[in-house]
Amino acid sequence: MFAGEGDRKASKSWWPTDSNWQANAPYTRWTEKFDADFENWLKKIQAGDAEPLNYEKWRKKIRGGSNIRRVNKSVTETYGAFVETHLST
Repeated sequence: MFAGEGDRKASKSWWPTDSNWQANAPYTRWTEKFDADFENWLKKIQAGDAEPLNYEKWRKKIRGGSNIRRVNKSVTETYGAFVETHLST
């Protein structure tokens, strides 16, 4: 969906695009919170209380705070190092 005025257009979607998800949730696992958030979003769409979001608004919804991203990155890197050190053949 494209919305805008005159020559200015913005791409909007009901759900985050795969490229947006991959770019902004690389260290995030699917969680019960995501499940609940997306179920609530679907209910808003069905009730007519939502409108498609642009890239930046989806980015903010799926990205999470910087502290959470740092912790997730650290856990992922530590896990990778452990596997490499102790489980590689």
